[in-house]
Amino acid sequence: MLQIHNFKPKSNGLCQKVKSRATCELKKIKGFTYGPFSSRFWMLRKHINSIPLQEKKKPVFHAWQCITIQTEQRDVDLVIQKDEDMFNLLSFLVFELQTLDGRRGTASRVFGKVGHLRQTISNKVIFKLKIMKWRMKISFMARSQKKTVKELFLSAILASYCMLFL
Repeated sequence: MLQIHNFKPKSNGLCQKVKSRATCELKKIKGFTYGPFSSRFWMLRKHINSIPLQEKKKPVFHAWQCITIQTEQRDVDLVIQKDEDMFNLLSFLVFELQTLDGRRGTASRVFGKVGHLRQTISNKVIFKLKIMKWRMKISFMARSQKKTVKELFLSAILASYCMLFL
């Protein structure tokens, strides 16, 4: 069971550990979505994109720090700012949910045939999620420089060429 605890102050000055309403049993998780693709993140993205670039400060969080966990009752949107913590959670979810695409059980048939390769297959799924992270970071870099992704790559190639040969 995944549990989140809060600490509530007591009248004597000490704190009491209180079970959060965000508690969830692993068997009730239907799947997850990596990135800002849930409706809550989508609406926030539309709001952020409507703000002129000169008025924007450093973003509170980035696309690659977002994950939505789908349970039977509701979707839980999380922002995990440390990459290591995010990929520890993603690795755990991929392995335990036996998923190829974020939905529970999509890898069950594959694991049934080649169960001895379960960790290898899970690592490939994690690598695909890392590629998604890199794509989100490249898109962010292009947006922050007011360029398309193609322009970002071409300007980087041109800068490298100039540095090496001119």
